[in-house]
Amino acid sequence: AIDATCTVDGKTEGKHCSACGEVFVAQETIPAEGHDDQNNDGICDICTAEYASIGLAYTLSDDGTYYSVSGIGNCKDTDIVIPFMHNGLPVKEIASGAFYNCYRLTSVVIGDSVTSIGEYAFSYCRSLTSVVIGDSVTSIGKEAFTYCYKLVEVINHSTLDIQAGTSDYGYIGYYAKEVHKGESKIVNQNGYLFYTYQGVNYLLGYAGNEKDLILPENDNGETYKIYQYAFYHCYHLTSVVIPDSVTSIGEYAFFVCYRLTSVVIPDSVTSIGEEAFAGCNSLTSVVIPDSVTSIGDSAFSWCNSLTSVVIPDSVTSIGERAFDSCYSLTSVVIPDSVTSIGDRAFYCCYILVEVINHSALDIQAGSSDYGSIGYYAKEVHKGESKIVNQNGYLFYPYQGVNYLLGYAGNETDLILPENYKGEPYKIYQYVFYNCNSLTNVVIPDSVTSIGKYAFYACHSLASVVIPDSVTSIGEYAFYHCAGLENIYYRGTASQWEAISKGNNWNSKTGAYTMTYNYTGE
Repeated sequence: AIDATCTVDGKTEGKHCSACGEVFVAQETIPAEGHDDQNNDGICDICTAEYASIGLAYTLSDDGTYYSVSGIGNCKDTDIVIPFMHNGLPVKEIASGAFYNCYRLTSVVIGDSVTSIGEYAFSYCRSLTSVVIGDSVTSIGKEAFTYCYKLVEVINHSTLDIQAGTSDYGYIGYYAKEVHKGESKIVNQNGYLFYTYQGVNYLLGYAGNEKDLILPENDNGETYKIYQYAFYHCYHLTSVVIPDSVTSIGEYAFFVCYRLTSVVIPDSVTSIGEEAFAGCNSLTSVVIPDSVTSIGDSAFSWCNSLTSVVIPDSVTSIGERAFDSCYSLTSVVIPDSVTSIGDRAFYCCYILVEVINHSALDIQAGSSDYGSIGYYAKEVHKGESKIVNQNGYLFYPYQGVNYLLGYAGNETDLILPENYKGEPYKIYQYVFYNCNSLTNVVIPDSVTSIGKYAFYACHSLASVVIPDSVTSIGEYAFYHCAGLENIYYRGTASQWEAISKGNNWNSKTGAYTMTYNYTGE
């Protein structure tokens, strides 16, 4: 006889003839007993092996014969192992929605006792790269693995006919490049997760804690691609240096990394995928290398701190909404290689005052053609940029009028420049739009007007000093400034009434407090 263990089947005692081999009493298989963890500490009480994730939440079945995994509980693991047993009973189910939106989860091993995986059980686990399906699984619920964009491999020991690229069995294979029965092919290289498929190396993500990343030089001496969604919603990420070994940046690769301030993209990169940097609203500048031939749809949309973009001569196409809602963008250079600009590529770029056009495209100021690139522009020309950085303040002179377009510094209490080269100026539309860090502003006597939406949604703005030189304030200039308590106006009450019409100063209370004829410091 051979005793069964937690993981290996045993056999009963048998008898056979030692001379001819005839079997008198056949041996029978004794199934493996499975690990048992009654202490819920991830250590088997029988064999003392560390085998399962601890802290998971469980629910006892109505008949008291088995458990379901109902949630992540207190478990801190990113690589989850579902146990065979819990408190002396088998774990047979993963409940519906059990790990829904567990965005830190990178891999899952589902124990052989589990027979069913509920609806939406792992839906929106956007960092999930690998899943092992135990041999006892017979059903996978509706959309159990939807939106698991990086789930590149499924290791399937069940009898379910899971196929890569199909939506069957809860979409488990929908994003997979392969379904197999062997060991995981994902390699952790100093916190970076690499996966090789058909001779191509992919960087799937990062499992470490660093905020400023210098990506690996290579994957075992070879080039690699940054996979789709690789750093999706990495809120802590502040800077990234991409090495020369990277050939492409996948779609949504850095989507909504809202603390990301700088990216270095090497000449080896030839394509930037759809929405690759969308929503990176702290990104102030991007250098697109000469090797890039296409900029994907919405690649830099909602990068609302981006002030200027130079598109290299290698680029032939700019995708739809590529720079949509980059409302700090002031200047764009279009090279002669560009032959197409997608619909709304520069839509809602409210202060894009100049377009430097070297292409054959007939871009006109005020026109919505070519992705609205010229819609907000005051001029389209072929020369050098006319925008001047004066101690962090961006000025643009046009037809004898000077405009303040924005501020590129780090101060939160601003005393705006006394003048621009000795001359008065106007605060342009949308200049400090949605600038949440801004706390106080003093506007000097040289300013003659405040454009529409100029301080819109500056939620931390507490006070503004406005001189009597200001003769107009545009609509919604201070709308949604919920923290704005005092407006110090240096003119008369009648002047104030004349210029302040049409503004809801504090959208939270629907009112404002105002001190006028203010002459102090």
